[in-house]
Amino acid sequence: EELAEGVLFGEWLEAEAAAHGACKIVLRGEGRLAPVELSLAEYVGALSDFVGEIGRYAVHRAAQRDEHGVRAVLTTATSVQTALLQLSSVSAARRKGDSTRGAIKK
Repeated sequence: EELAEGVLFGEWLEAEAAAHGACKIVLRGEGRLAPVELSLAEYVGALSDFVGEIGRYAVHRAAQRDEHGVRAVLTTATSVQTALLQLSSVSAARRKGDSTRGAIKK
């Protein structure tokens, strides 16, 4: 789960730097996550932790007065939250969706 979170964050940072705000999320079983065996619950946990990580990144960007960077985080976090809400039948997704909602408020 931690490895997946790191991959998600790294891929997102690369896309954000290259496209200035692209919302890129690596899906389970794709790209750098392909060789990593993740259950759905682990992937959902990684997504939720990823939102917390980009939230910390947003604070860093805000301290540098980078409005564009902060908006990129908000767009991505909102997209992840929407996806998690659609998976609310999975109990892990429901719990992680709640924590994601808190991260977006921050």
